[in-house]
Amino acid sequence: MPHNDQQVKKNLFGEVKKAPATSGHKPDINKIAEILKDGAVIGIFCVSCGYTHGFTQQGAEDIAKASDLELPTDLNSVFFTTKRCSICDDKYQGVKIEPR
Repeated sequence: MPHNDQQVKKNLFGEVKKAPATSGHKPDINKIAEILKDGAVIGIFCVSCGYTHGFTQQGAEDIAKASDLELPTDLNSVFFTTKRCSICDDKYQGVKIEPR
């Protein structure tokens, strides 16, 4: 019988593997624009795994603060890029603000 909580969870529910981080992915500005139509205020693109998703205003402020970035007042003209994300790694790494 497993002794730690993580092992118990893994045995009960299985394990979801992280997305492969093959690097070299390029952001699709049209995909980022679609995310913004769904209510996000800014998109983020991971260059390692290619995953794109959006953040609410609070999420944008949190990721900017955690990454030591100053969030522009006009988020319509920018998006985040990240070297690693929570899909291919445990956390966001190397976050930058890029022009759209």
